[in-house]
Amino acid sequence: MDDDPIEGGPGHGGRRARIALGLSAGALLLLGGSGPAHQLGLVTLDAAYVGVAVAIGVAIAGALLGAYAIRIASSEPLRSPFVLAGVALGLSCFAIIVPLREWRRVQAAAPLHDVSTDLMRPPTFRTLSDVQPVASRPVRRPARVDALQVTAYPDIKPIVLPVTSDMAYEEVLETLADLDWTVADGSEADGIIESTVRSGWFGFKDDLVIRLTPIDGQTRVDVRAVARDGSNDGGRNAEHVREFLTELQR
Repeated sequence: MDDDPIEGGPGHGGRRARIALGLSAGALLLLGGSGPAHQLGLVTLDAAYVGVAVAIGVAIAGALLGAYAIRIASSEPLRSPFVLAGVALGLSCFAIIVPLREWRRVQAAAPLHDVSTDLMRPPTFRTLSDVQPVASRPVRRPARVDALQVTAYPDIKPIVLPVTSDMAYEEVLETLADLDWTVADGSEADGIIESTVRSGWFGFKDDLVIRLTPIDGQTRVDVRAVARDGSNDGGRNAEHVREFLTELQR
């Protein structure tokens, strides 16, 4: 007799449910570990992306087997295989949907890696200039890049704080601390602060330079955010600018 410990009897559904659960768990481990493995320098970025693709493939297999196991288990007397197969199906769907949603978000974003509130005279990096891509170092950006940003992110504009520049400088530092963004350098006299933001999963690094300009007892705040890898940032830097300026005005 072919016994299944889960059911205590014939276990075609139980065996398939366990296999499906193993596949879904493996997909989640591979998916979740691809980013940290890249951050730790264990694999290249391309290899990490391959890991994500493999995880999706394994998750699809787990989802198909889980759905089949649900069909079989539904006709068996005990419900544990049915529940197990349902869990496997749910985990597999999660491992498929999450990376695909992220991929769609990146594909839908404007192909930019450099976003600034001042298009005519973007703030320039000093301390972080050496780690920035060559294309981001000129003071003046290409007109096509500016036009693309205006179309994609029309809300990215400077703000004016109703405080003096020295007070604005302190508020900027407090805001960066609240956001847990690393401060690389700052000069109150020059009204320049540079900071780095690191993404959680793959550890992508984006650099920000914040410029404070005194205007009749008030302070204009300009922000520039640039992806350190110099490629399409999937909209990350526009979100960085929005998040910073929103937090700064609270």
